[in-house]
Amino acid sequence: MVMDNRDKIIASMSGPPWSSFEISEARTFHLSDDVAIVAYRANSVRQGNHYEALFNSAYVLENGEWKLAFHQQTPI
Repeated sequence: MVMDNRDKIIASMSGPPWSSFEISEARTFHLSDDVAIVAYRANSVRQGNHYEALFNSAYVLENGEWKLAFHQQTPI
């Protein structure tokens, strides 16, 4: 699924909080001084349901602050 509307993206992230999570295999790739990708694996539990996925997030440095420009996750 591809979402390009900020309000829809925020609404899709609502729900009960994770009861536990673990991040592993985190790596950062600096593509330039103002662009970086963070890749990691996460294992989490919410309402008794286990979720494991690989994540990639791209950030851009804008006015001295890192801003999320892209996020992708693939369930394992």
